[in-house]
Amino acid sequence: MIYVSLLVLSGIFVVLSTRNALVWFIGVELMLVGCGLLFVIGGNLHNDPAKGQLFAVFIIAVAAAQAAVAFALILNVYRKYDTIRLDKINSLKERD
Repeated sequence: MIYVSLLVLSGIFVVLSTRNALVWFIGVELMLVGCGLLFVIGGNLHNDPAKGQLFAVFIIAVAAAQAAVAFALILNVYRKYDTIRLDKINSLKERD
């Protein structure tokens, strides 16, 4: 459980402290891995490891979809604004 809390807390720290979009999504991935590990541990503690593993597989699938969408968004933002720093992107209007 300590490792799970370290993963989730490090993910939260990364999300709150960075301005780089790519690093921000890595922080979100850390939090998702921590939650998946928590479900596996919880399933083993309640003598039903299949349910915990099923939730963990679902979280892995959601994380993979999130990574694909995030990568596509980062590529489009970089093409449009020439940066992936979130504090430099301050407008959603069309840029000339």
